[in-house]
Amino acid sequence: MMDGDFFVGAALSTTLTKLALRYITLIKDPKKQNMFLAESMLIMAAIIHFGKSGLSSKVGCVMLLMFGVPF
Repeated sequence: MMDGDFFVGAALSTTLTKLALRYITLIKDPKKQNMFLAESMLIMAAIIHFGKSGLSSKVGCVMLLMFGVPF
């Protein structure tokens, strides 16, 4: 996510999508299915928004200064 690298976000989104598809095959309650799918989409949208906001590079710089570890 740092510096426009969306690989981690794409991997997480793919995993969430597969998990959501598995969930709707196992759980037959439509309300629970919709709630889980909505939360999954919200997480994916937040990841995209975070990556595009420019805040991710600022957070990475702060983490590097505080902990000495590049994020």
